Amino acid sequence: MDLVLSNGLNLISDLQVECAFSTSDHHLVKFSINTSGSEDKVLEDHDADHLYYDFRGADYDSMEAYLSGVNWFYEFSFVFNVEDYWRIFVYHLLLLKLMSQ
Repeated sequence: MDLVLSNGLNLISDLQVECAFSTSDHHLVKFSINTSGSEDKVLEDHDADHLYYDFRGADYDSMEAYLSGVNWFYEFSFVFNVEDYWRIFVYHLLLLKLMSQ
């Protein structure tokens, strides 16, 4: 699975999943990184009362073990847009979180 992860609410935009590379099972993922403004603005976003993701504390080994066991071909067999791919992926992340509690 090709992923774009960010801990800034507005850091990534214009996400597009395009055709697969030649014979690969990976797809081209295009996105924009919003750099307008300054680094101070990103820091202000972290200090504000918003929810943001802190990927430093993640248990990547458990995530890899769970996610590699998911049958993604089945999960994505009737998906036709980026939002549905994301919704299914987040569903599995939530299951992973519930299982780790």
